[in-house]
Amino acid sequence: MNIIELHEINKTYPIGKDRFHALKNVSLTVERGEMLSVMGASGSGKTTLLNIIGLLDGFDSGEYILSGENVTKLRDHESANIRNGRIGFVFQDFCLLQNESALFNVMLPMYFNKTSFWKMKRKAAETLKHVGLQETQYKKPVKLLSGGQKQRVAIARAIVNEPDIILADEPSGALDSESSRQIMEVFKELNRESKTVIVVTHDETVSGYYNRVIRIGDGRIV
Repeated sequence: MNIIELHEINKTYPIGKDRFHALKNVSLTVERGEMLSVMGASGSGKTTLLNIIGLLDGFDSGEYILSGENVTKLRDHESANIRNGRIGFVFQDFCLLQNESALFNVMLPMYFNKTSFWKMKRKAAETLKHVGLQETQYKKPVKLLSGGQKQRVAIARAIVNEPDIILADEPSGALDSESSRQIMEVFKELNRESKTVIVVTHDETVSGYYNRVIRIGDGRIV
């Protein structure tokens, strides 16, 4: 069963008086529980594609079906609700609050769920344990966590609301090879738990972790 269906997606960005055609008639289906890699050079359109899948960005034409629901023309608050509950995001630069604890960073997505503080704290602690960071929950990223630990905090934050889909944009790009391998093992374990995982990367060495690899170039799937 498809969880994601993109049909003839076009996306342009204004550049001065001209427009840059970032995605050109892109169609893509992703099955529920799939682990997919999107590979391409810088400027190929892969991050734009990920942002559209994650409802972070709109598009000029085409159609997007998410879990059987047409999400092509959602209002901003509707997109935000779906993002917070059904999609988890992991970024290359971690996007953590550096002077707050790992626990606080993981609790953040739950503040929009009208959950009690103690339930949020307990769930965040359980999620950090799930990614192997139970001993570091009160440490702050700014000085006390390695790059690999920071990325695992970011993964914990992405999965704390139990989303169906996890989207990762170059999640190993700022890590050494061993930390990169560990992060990919975390994604693989999440995929075994029936999460749909889509990772944007330019790193050929991690392609073996994925069920399917697609390549994008000049705004098209090639």
